[in-house]
Amino acid sequence: MESHTPASYISPIAIDLGARYTGIYLTHYEAGTDLAHGNHVATTLVIPENGKGIVWSQVSRTQARHRVRNYKRRKMAKRLLRIIIEEGLGHPLEEKEWEALSGLLNRRGYNRIQADIDLETLDKIDPYWHAKTFPDYFDESIPLSVQAEELLNQPDRISALLQDADFTLNTRQLKARLKEEVDPDLIDTYLEVHKNLVDLFSQADADVQMGARHRRDYLANIRAELKKDSRLAELRSRIGEPGLYHLLGNISNLQLRALRWYFNDPSMQKGDTYQDARLLKVLKRWVEGWRPESEEEKKDRRTLLKALSEAGSALEWLKTTDPKLTIPPYEDQDNRRPPKDQTLWLNPEALERQY
Repeated sequence: MESHTPASYISPIAIDLGARYTGIYLTHYEAGTDLAHGNHVATTLVIPENGKGIVWSQVSRTQARHRVRNYKRRKMAKRLLRIIIEEGLGHPLEEKEWEALSGLLNRRGYNRIQADIDLETLDKIDPYWHAKTFPDYFDESIPLSVQAEELLNQPDRISALLQDADFTLNTRQLKARLKEEVDPDLIDTYLEVHKNLVDLFSQADADVQMGARHRRDYLANIRAELKKDSRLAELRSRIGEPGLYHLLGNISNLQLRALRWYFNDPSMQKGDTYQDARLLKVLKRWVEGWRPESEEEKKDRRTLLKALSEAGSALEWLKTTDPKLTIPPYEDQDNRRPPKDQTLWLNPEALERQY
């Protein structure tokens, strides 16, 4: 009896993922078959524009996430302040006192201004033109998104850049200039990116002019209000104005992660309690996790860690440490933007300069 070996089939598929178009090639054939006679299918999927179905931009999601995190952080900071004063200091808070303290914790100020656009859209072009045209502000070796993020938090430099008439050329004027200086095929892309850059810096500058303040400025305002708020007279007398200011400012500086470390404990499920040893451990872990860049930031971190290691209690440390030192350094979050495969991305300008 003759036996039959089942035929083997090969079904390869190739997918080229794109931001708007995704190409798919697939085929199905019996092993050993001439591929010229196989059953081949090639197609392109057109990804829809932003709309009700799909939204590709991460900007709105990022903004919503920041709002939620800020709300949670503020709520936890108030919980911590309350149990420190009522249990740690043994001072039952009256309604008027809590109203005053709670209001001061609502305002925190910025450490770094957050962008309202997806910064990665700025990397559609090479930074060469901006570096050549505005050498005091841009570098051709660093992506525009990275440079824009740095400039965002230098309000004086942004204001000066916006005063440069070349930076704020209207579309017609900029297009005429670009025709003489960049690849004609890239002019529209340059126009789009530069408009985004101008809009971004203009909004940041407007925010500062409208009263957005750095956290150091808010700390100064908090101290000024603590001194004159009659609702806090008894608390000031008991703790001392400097101690109350330090306590409030340091708690205001705490990040959400540190507050979670303290409250995410089974012992808190029955109600918030003040545990000084636990809080001291959280504070050490928080400062140890900072990623300072400047020498001044590194020096401040060493100072804080030394003081924490010598502190007899978390409460004493919070009452005696200048809150300007506990403003955490900016976290570049470089792990949020992994390197991209650009082996198929050819930049005409870069190639022209190189070869």
